[in-house]
Amino acid sequence: MRFVRDRLGHKITVRDVAAIAGVGRRTLERRFKEILGRSIPEEIRRARIESACRLLATTHRKVQDIAESLGFPYPQRFYSQFRRAMGLSPAKWRRQAQFRLPAPPPHKA
Repeated sequence: MRFVRDRLGHKITVRDVAAIAGVGRRTLERRFKEILGRSIPEEIRRARIESACRLLATTHRKVQDIAESLGFPYPQRFYSQFRRAMGLSPAKWRRQAQFRLPAPPPHKA
């Protein structure tokens, strides 16, 4: 999974992951699904959305810039996958996440 996390901004294929793992593509797909209960492409999407959530909550970067940095070549694809996964558009999710962030500690004079 480190291979996937380290390359979220690049195109990642099941073959790439299998080559790094040193097993055949079908074997990897089967074992991955047995252990994690999801496919490799689903895990890649999940990792990208998780990273997007972190960036949306903690930065002021444009949504489109975040999408591109995480390997989504088309913003609309990112928006639809994000909404499907999180139930909100990236902008609405950001507003809610930033509202929920803990306030910084009081400044001592």
